[in-house]
Amino acid sequence: MWKPYLETVLDEMTWMKTVSEKGVALRETWSDRFIREKAEALERLKNEND
Repeated sequence: MWKPYLETVLDEMTWMKTVSEKGVALRETWSDRFIREKAEALERLKNEND
């Protein structure tokens, strides 16, 4: 179950790192996106439990 998700995340991180190293400006870094997605998921869980 986790393997495809982790592979996707790792592929995306690798791609983002490669793009960043080549000097291409990104709208948001993968870490910002990761943190934002986790915060949104936690907020949804909190709302479901209320």
